[in-house]
Amino acid sequence: MLFSQLTAQQRKDIKALQRKQARDENGEFLAEGVKVCTELFDSPYRADCVIVRHNAAEHALTLAEKFHERGVAVFSAPHEHFNAMCDAQTPQDILAVVRYMPYSPTSIISDKAIILDSVADPGNVGTIIRTADWFGFQTIILGSGCADRYNPKVIRSTMGSLFHCNVFQVNDIVEFAKLHLRDYALCGAMLSGTDTPSILKNYARIAIVLGNESAGISSSVKPILTHSYHIPGEGKAESLNVAIAAAISMYSCVS
Repeated sequence: MLFSQLTAQQRKDIKALQRKQARDENGEFLAEGVKVCTELFDSPYRADCVIVRHNAAEHALTLAEKFHERGVAVFSAPHEHFNAMCDAQTPQDILAVVRYMPYSPTSIISDKAIILDSVADPGNVGTIIRTADWFGFQTIILGSGCADRYNPKVIRSTMGSLFHCNVFQVNDIVEFAKLHLRDYALCGAMLSGTDTPSILKNYARIAIVLGNESAGISSSVKPILTHSYHIPGEGKAESLNVAIAAAISMYSCVS
């Protein structure tokens, strides 16, 4: 199938979505790669358009044709133009422009949630979203100072799990918790935590709170915690990577 070519302005507009300001202004973000776009296709999110690289691999072309059959505009781009639109250094053969998903917290917060406080690294945020999807934590709340949920690296790191979960970006974790998590156990991972992760399985409705790797949970968030815990270790490392700490915590909660 022959797909249309993008204009120079269209390429410029798509490339601009690598920046948060442009994403927020347009209400669109980039989904890169076959795995991510496959998960997108089967999700409630809507693709505004799809771009494939000239001479793309068969599986990417097949996926693009499926989007085309659904009524999504599909374009092709030569190697240089395609790479310029992608955020990844070695992009795969397919890219989608996707509409933001509006969420209403009152109706979709799951019984098990993750709250991230100033976790700025997009790779860590994406990995935590992917891990949360694996362990059935369908709600992820990103507080002030966290990487943008629609950052291209976050999207890639989720491997499509963003499309399975409800990810909220909030300005004030404390206010959000007071409004929507009043009957949840708010359990914070802290080096000085009084309990171990074994306590996490005791609560039917729980929000696990993880903070910045260097600073931990912020002083403004600590007062709302109902419990604190630490992950025991025997080595000399100062701390755990936050994505690893999140995985241990979620496993402890469901095992």
